[in-house]
Amino acid sequence: GSSLTLSASGSFYNTDNLACVLIGTDRILVAYGARRSSVPAIDHIKLSLLDVSGSSPVLITSLKHTAPLIPMGPVIVSMDRLDSNSAIITYGGGATGEYSSARVRVSEDNEIFIDNENNNLGKFGTQYVDCAALDANNIILAVRGANTYLDTRLLEVSS
Repeated sequence: GSSLTLSASGSFYNTDNLACVLIGTDRILVAYGARRSSVPAIDHIKLSLLDVSGSSPVLITSLKHTAPLIPMGPVIVSMDRLDSNSAIITYGGGATGEYSSARVRVSEDNEIFIDNENNNLGKFGTQYVDCAALDANNIILAVRGANTYLDTRLLEVSS
């Protein structure tokens, strides 16, 4: 097999970490931060859908989602699978240190949609944000808070 390089294009560059989940049986959804280097700087979450049914991954489509983050500092991304066609993504960072979450759906014709976005759920202090799907409609968020305490939150996301 061969490898596939995912990168932000044009005046964007990749930030910090990435997260991925299996969608269906042969597609992987990858999420990572992308920051525009030109002025004004803007943070985005880049989502890429890959076909992994063969010996080499193939990029199917990508979506660039403008994140409600003020650039500066790292962009931290976490993701977990909700069901065979959707995932929950949690991201945070930037100058304000706020975190948000959204449901990401992949259609049968491989389009990526973002819905049920919850912006600015709170602040985190030590660059840790994670999420876990309890079932297809409920997630738990874990965030290292501004004063280093652990902040957890249960969210319901509708289909």
